[in-house]
Amino acid sequence: MPRRQKFTPQLLAEIQHRVAVGQPAREIADRLQIDYGSMRVMCNRHCISLRTPGQKGGRTMDPLRTPPKSLELKLPTETFARLRIEATKRGVTTKELSVAILDAVVADDLVGAVLEK
Repeated sequence: MPRRQKFTPQLLAEIQHRVAVGQPAREIADRLQIDYGSMRVMCNRHCISLRTPGQKGGRTMDPLRTPPKSLELKLPTETFARLRIEATKRGVTTKELSVAILDAVVADDLVGAVLEK
């Protein structure tokens, strides 16, 4: 039997709306009859800030939702050469291959595994 999804996209959208109009997180949880701790965890997983606009320490921009347009990396010569060879084999640019590799590592939550030696 499939597990009932408590935090539906509609509920998450409702939470976002209530935060945007300045309703405190505890009040949102009470009004929507959901556990405050569970709401915090689910909002964190979906990159939803529970800080109300203008709240001290709040951010106007969520860095996870608005990535920079570019990123400059200085790679060791050998690493760059190996990336260039692999990109050539695959018929893509070194930049395209690098982006694909980083996207896959982050999307598959492999950062820890990649960095362990």
